[in-house]
Amino acid sequence: MMLSLRPEFFRARLAQRHFSRGLQAIEWVALIGIIFISTLVVLMAISVAISGDEVNDKLFYRSLSVGFACVFAASSLGAAFGFIFGIPRVLQRRPGSIEKGQQFAITEKTGSQLFFTNTSLEEISDWLTKIIVGIGLVQFTTILESIHSASLFAAAFVYDQIPTLEPPTGANSTRWLVANHPISSFLFALIITSLLSTCLFVYVEMRTRVTRIFLVTEKEVAGTGSDAKISMPKLIGDIPDSGGSIGKKIEGGGTQHFLTLLEPSTEERALATTSWDQLDGPAQIGTWAVAQAKDKNFQVAEDALREALKLAPGNVNLLQRLAELRLVRRNDQGFVETMNELAAQKVSMAPDLQALFEKALLVALYLSGRDSVEKAIHISKVLIDHPPVKAITYLHRACALGQKYAFLDSETAEAQKVRKSALDALRMVAELVPDPMAWERVLMRQLYDPERFNGNRNEDDLTTFRGDREFEDLITEGVE
Repeated sequence: MMLSLRPEFFRARLAQRHFSRGLQAIEWVALIGIIFISTLVVLMAISVAISGDEVNDKLFYRSLSVGFACVFAASSLGAAFGFIFGIPRVLQRRPGSIEKGQQFAITEKTGSQLFFTNTSLEEISDWLTKIIVGIGLVQFTTILESIHSASLFAAAFVYDQIPTLEPPTGANSTRWLVANHPISSFLFALIITSLLSTCLFVYVEMRTRVTRIFLVTEKEVAGTGSDAKISMPKLIGDIPDSGGSIGKKIEGGGTQHFLTLLEPSTEERALATTSWDQLDGPAQIGTWAVAQAKDKNFQVAEDALREALKLAPGNVNLLQRLAELRLVRRNDQGFVETMNELAAQKVSMAPDLQALFEKALLVALYLSGRDSVEKAIHISKVLIDHPPVKAITYLHRACALGQKYAFLDSETAEAQKVRKSALDALRMVAELVPDPMAWERVLMRQLYDPERFNGNRNEDDLTTFRGDREFEDLITEGVE
């Protein structure tokens, strides 16, 4: 299952790259067109300036400015038409694209909106499109004559003449117009070319790049931010309390997690067979990832959650499922990093999330390096900011601060600040658990002096404060 699904991620990314390259090719062609038309305008201005016996600077600048003015006006009108014709419509996913039994986990509606636009603008676009097409078909000849008249007026302005659209009696109209307005035909072609090419380019951009922007925006608006609610099924069972120990070492590092990966339901097994290209939005991708994880396709599930987080950066529920998945996979470093990222978000501390933060704090204490210590302190701060707080949480925070204190010169201001924070955390343990024989207080003494209080010599996070009178009095209070 895992091997058959992973190429879908590759195909999706490959399709995105091809799509972007296609858009870039269109935009390069448009850039070449702009350079080509600009070159034609300059050549027109030069030819007008040298048409007499000597170079006429006035004619050069006038014809150059008129040429670019015609291009700009025609391009602006073409862009307006392209915008009106190409405004993306709000599409709906067809309800039948996903099996009925799978749809409960993907969306609460029978269809999911693909992207979000201003519907009032859509209605105006529909009206204007019908009006423009209708008038264009009926008045096609009149429109061409109006554009031709505009080119004649522009040509007359270049030569500082009063535009005359009617030839003298008996004169050939075509020859007379060309003779009196020598660049009118060129300006007419310039206007038509700029109008049509700009209309086509803007239409293509609206139907491709702008539609893509609307699609991404809709996914972000429709429940993809860090505060947005993305409902997904649970991945693991309740995390058991750490009990009376700070953690149990296992071979290869890390701590035993005693986790239960929930069994997939019938609907989730069916959902796991849904193809990648049928998924829309982070909620659907996240739900699909959970189904994959329960089916033991862990790498596919993690890849999917990462894709969902690209659409919804910092989403709490997606980060929580990614952290749970990494915990299941015994990726302690990745688990703590994800929980530290989750700690930076605005979270509502539900019991399962609180248990996950407590587990992350415990696991971080067993990772090497000062960076892991900082993550542990950060995670403990989040737990303390969401009461009620357990005594063991304060004890673990003191352990993290003890590890940090060991990295510092005890005489520095930073070290003294860390010492005070650790002492305050231990005071909270004594306040929450007044009984000196409670397991939290016993563990606190063992972490402070393992030999003296029959603790595990490898669990020595508070020994760095040994000999400090304030710590000694607080930790050994009530014990002879």
